Amino acid sequence: MEPKARRRRLVRLALGAWAIYLVAGNLFVATPIGQNLIAPHPERFTIHWGRAWTVLPGLVHVRDLKIRQHSQDIVWHLTIDRAVTGINILALPFKTFHAVLPRVRGVEVEVEKASTTMPPTGKTKPGFRILLSGTGVKDIRFMDFFGIHIEGEELRIGGGLDTTARGPLGIPRARVRIKTGQVTHEGVALATDFNLDCRARIDKHTKKDRSEGGIFPFISGSLTASGDIADLQFISTFLRSISWMQVRGGAGTLEADLDISKGTLQPGSRLDIQTSAFDFEYLDYTVTGKGKVMITGREADGRGDTELDFELDDFGLSFADSETPHIEGNDLSVKIIGNLGQMIQPDATVEVTIDIPESDIPDLRLYNRYFKGASPVEILSGKGRLRSHLEVQTGPGTGGGTIEVKTTNVSIDLKDRKVVADVHLLFPITITDLDNRIFTVDGSTINVANAGVGTPEEKDPADTPPRDWWCDIAVPEGTLRLAQPLDLDIDVTLKAFDVEPLLALISKTRKSADRLDRILAIHDLEGGAHLTVGNSGTHISDLFAEGGRAEMLGNLCLRKGDNSGAIYIKYGILSLGVEILGEDEKKHIITPRKWYDEYVGKFSCGRDGP
Repeated sequence: MEPKARRRRLVRLALGAWAIYLVAGNLFVATPIGQNLIAPHPERFTIHWGRAWTVLPGLVHVRDLKIRQHSQDIVWHLTIDRAVTGINILALPFKTFHAVLPRVRGVEVEVEKASTTMPPTGKTKPGFRILLSGTGVKDIRFMDFFGIHIEGEELRIGGGLDTTARGPLGIPRARVRIKTGQVTHEGVALATDFNLDCRARIDKHTKKDRSEGGIFPFISGSLTASGDIADLQFISTFLRSISWMQVRGGAGTLEADLDISKGTLQPGSRLDIQTSAFDFEYLDYTVTGKGKVMITGREADGRGDTELDFELDDFGLSFADSETPHIEGNDLSVKIIGNLGQMIQPDATVEVTIDIPESDIPDLRLYNRYFKGASPVEILSGKGRLRSHLEVQTGPGTGGGTIEVKTTNVSIDLKDRKVVADVHLLFPITITDLDNRIFTVDGSTINVANAGVGTPEEKDPADTPPRDWWCDIAVPEGTLRLAQPLDLDIDVTLKAFDVEPLLALISKTRKSADRLDRILAIHDLEGGAHLTVGNSGTHISDLFAEGGRAEMLGNLCLRKGDNSGAIYIKYGILSLGVEILGEDEKKHIITPRKWYDEYVGKFSCGRDGP
């Protein structure tokens, strides 16, 4: 055959093949045939386009593309105005849709929680493999992730994708850029002037490959970000493993430079937020203040790769249902250490350290909520200082710390008796049940100095009882439930100057108290008791004390409006029993010890315990 004829034949064959391609290719892309082949399970994955065409082999133009995927309990939508991409035609017979250098314009992305959970598919064959290589996406109008709405002057996405329906997922390369963006949630601004440059990849894996860390162990990448954050609640994402702590709000300026390798935050990574306001809750308290929030990568030591710190230059701490701070100070710090992938998982184990340096208690009356119900105690006035240190392992709920309170000239009403004293409390605490706020307080101490107890006749604030009494109380064993009212169950040992304050508690007048004190003259007192405090009042049981030739036993129930109990006092050969009946007292001088033992055997105070 002549070369000229051969060329004409090849041209005719090429034109014929092109014509066949035009018919077959456009039949595939311009009719529902292609859509149905790519998405054979429309309840899980649908793809529609307004129109599409192809002229050159392997080059496809698409307009008004809409994609929807329902994956278990998540639904995502993708809308594209126009796209052009090369397609590897030779891969189609192998159930692979390979888009080469796709260029996309006019995009909207939405990911939301599904109203219904998609049931398992059972044993079905994997669908089409979808490969995207060298993707470039511009003119993104917005991205919406679970109600978080992102838009800006310039939003771009680039990279690749390798996924199969009901099969492996991989993103070999991706880049997201946002310039001068805005982030909102339900119309409320979360961030403005937001800039992000993120390069990442997701290693190819299947759902079965995921463990407790979810997809995190397969993610690697780096990002830089900056912006003005109007709502810091997003930090609660890193607190999901701490059921008793959450960020309520705040604002600040963010700077971030993070490097992640296979879900692990690398040393040197850092996210800083300089807050103008910060508000978070822990246990039953609310902390407000300003300072810094930092997320940093840690050197590997087995404790975790990530450290989250709250450092408040000045703060106020209030009860969760109050806006009035009962502690005010500087340099409160919270340190949380764990693995980044675990921090966002409920019930994971992280280390939490909360440190409150010595701070002001501006008004001790705010603590009267701990003495509600039948408690006979009411704080009348006083200020103090507090420091606290708490360490918690969230998974097992273990840990402990210390609480120290120092007060000066605190004035307390104790069943119509005015008590004035300087008090120093030191409580080493060990967590028993953090959810119910139950702690052991073994080894605690209570030091009372410059104390005096008035009698009912000394009700005027100007009346000052003698303040020459002191007492040191130790707690060998005890349990504290931090409830309202306070619930306390402790054994105590004590050393005291004398018995005078107790005599003032059971005497109606100062004259009567002084007379008993002169008669008994019990000094250098040592003893112990079992003390329970709860909603039903305060019960002092198994009270014993001795000093010199004197000894005393007691069993008292102190309630608001109704005191009861008995005291037995012995001095040498003299002894006396005193029965307390509300405002009245009855003395027993005939066989007082026998009377006391019989009384205590029948006595019951009642109590609501932990």
